[in-house]
Amino acid sequence: MKTATPLIIDGLWTTEDRAVAACHSVDVDRWRVILDEAVTGVAGRFVRAKPHRTAGQFVEGLLSGLERKTCWSLAERAGHGDPQAMQRLLRTAVWEADTVRDDVRAWVFLAYVSMKLKPSSTPAMLAALDGVIADKKPIVVTLWHPHWYAKYELKDLADRKGTPGAAAQINTFGRKGFGKDFPEVTKMLQQFKMDSQQLASLEDLMFNTHKGDEKKAVEEWLKPNPDYLKSPA
Repeated sequence: MKTATPLIIDGLWTTEDRAVAACHSVDVDRWRVILDEAVTGVAGRFVRAKPHRTAGQFVEGLLSGLERKTCWSLAERAGHGDPQAMQRLLRTAVWEADTVRDDVRAWVFLAYVSMKLKPSSTPAMLAALDGVIADKKPIVVTLWHPHWYAKYELKDLADRKGTPGAAAQINTFGRKGFGKDFPEVTKMLQQFKMDSQQLASLEDLMFNTHKGDEKKAVEEWLKPNPDYLKSPA
């Protein structure tokens, strides 16, 4: 592992060469609750329960005071009779390693980084987002899907407490007898579908690239989506 002098930037530990800074060991029993919470939070990134459980044991072993940390020693510490489970975790087990890393980073950030809530309008929030992205600084913003901000490379954080509530819905209403009077329009409305990426890209053209000229935005959006014009018909 490369080493470098750690710096504190905006409350986050980092290093000049972005190497990971970690202590040699921690008291696993003392941090049991924290470890369990972190491991539980990434359960959905594993196809099977056993690799997920082994991953938790693997991390505990790495953070323990073992002098040598090999698959054998980590397996023995976890009570395994052989190192096969640890080896499978690293070689053949199906799990989203990069996504687990991102989940843990986000969890640590939310749980242990001090932040201040700043109420603002949506334009002000997006302007702040542009600024911190340019400066490569951390920020947490309240956004939603679908939205044209999808053009940014952002990490969606899990909202286990359901803070904003359930997902909203868009419903179509018509007067009594509308379907009988306008069957073609009714059929189009019933078949109308647009996923988050499609709507986000359309909004980006409407609100940014061709603001004030919705017709041109739609025409440009249809170029890479020609089949969509026929799909509702």
